[in-house]
Amino acid sequence: MGGKFCIVAGSFGFFHRGHEKLLDEAIRTGLKIIVGLTSDQYTSRTKRYQIPPYTEREEGIRQYLSSKGADFTIMELGNTMGDAPFNAEYGAVVASRETEKNVLDLNVKRLKNGINSMEIRLVDTQMADDLFPISSRRIASGEIDRDGRRLSVLKIWIHVPDWVKVESTSPLLKHFFGETHLDITVEKIESFPQHSNTSRILINSLKDRDYAISIFMKHSYRMDTGRHYISSVCRILDRYGLMTEGASGEVEIWDSIYSSIMEGNSGIFNDESAFSELIPHMMLESMTNAVFPRKNPWQYGYTHYFSAQP
Repeated sequence: MGGKFCIVAGSFGFFHRGHEKLLDEAIRTGLKIIVGLTSDQYTSRTKRYQIPPYTEREEGIRQYLSSKGADFTIMELGNTMGDAPFNAEYGAVVASRETEKNVLDLNVKRLKNGINSMEIRLVDTQMADDLFPISSRRIASGEIDRDGRRLSVLKIWIHVPDWVKVESTSPLLKHFFGETHLDITVEKIESFPQHSNTSRILINSLKDRDYAISIFMKHSYRMDTGRHYISSVCRILDRYGLMTEGASGEVEIWDSIYSSIMEGNSGIFNDESAFSELIPHMMLESMTNAVFPRKNPWQYGYTHYFSAQP
């Protein structure tokens, strides 16, 4: 790694867990850290929300890095790049993944200026309890706190099969969102709906909510075995337009049960049988698989997800 310094830059509007991860990565380079902190004049032009003044933002960074015993300097920036396109002493840059393009462009400018490119270290965006990214904008609005805990009510519309008991939906959602205050609206749908209809229902139900979630059963028939199978499918649409899907493993059903379902008796799954205990586990499995990409968005290529957020 060439250069004496590692740089990290930003507005650091409300110092939060995501900022800590950036600075931790800068410390791991073993280089002296240069923190470029945007000026009040710059943030007033570029931010659509009110953030603390420069002195307060600077103090948050200073306290954290000092507590880690880091060797650092904080510089005021009037733009996003400062002297990075020209300073040959910078050997590494730390950035969040959604700003990767910016640091790539920065290295291109350095090369055009006859200066070696910097090592780029990207840090995953930190997710809040509500599975949306932690950001200063959301903290400023009072939606979350600096540790990513949801402060305002999380609004969810959930569609479940017509035989599912309404009271069983809350524990399912709390499994993923913890003790967050939930405003849950439940709508019953057909147990085995058409694929396209489910997507349309989600879009129409989202409205001003954070999430619209659909959990339904899927039937399949295998020609090689001549047997019927069912699985649980979960689709989640959020307020930013991201749709994720997950499914449970398949379970074989007898011909008599399949015939009963085709006759409209999907309530058979609530009967005192193995299904009454199996189906809730299948629903949880499908929802877990639909939620997992939201906890690890960069592994699934959701780079557009963050750029869509104001």
